[in-house]
Amino acid sequence: MLSGVNIEYVLGMFAKNRKRAIKLFKEFSGLEGREDFIDVEIGGEKENREIKGVMASRKVVDEILTSRGLKLEHLRLKPYNETRNEIITLLKRKSDLSIRQIAELLEINRGTVQRIK
Repeated sequence: MLSGVNIEYVLGMFAKNRKRAIKLFKEFSGLEGREDFIDVEIGGEKENREIKGVMASRKVVDEILTSRGLKLEHLRLKPYNETRNEIITLLKRKSDLSIRQIAELLEINRGTVQRIK
């Protein structure tokens, strides 16, 4: 076992033959994911948010960026981290979007969105 992972068990999900299982696992690991995820809402906390849905959130982001003379791609550049963080904070507090949806909307890494309080 490697760090609590039973390698044989995982490989066994792909094939009984170890070589084939490794090959299939490598292929699977290389696939680009576009899975749908269920974002868990605790206690209905997002029901009463001011900004509802991706389209409304996109409009708010576009208004902020336009007012500052910026484009979405600027948010990935270090000089614009403060603006990016302000937008993330606003969306996390006032929209009903999940962290994953915010990341997709802003075209940034989900981890970045998670780190911003």
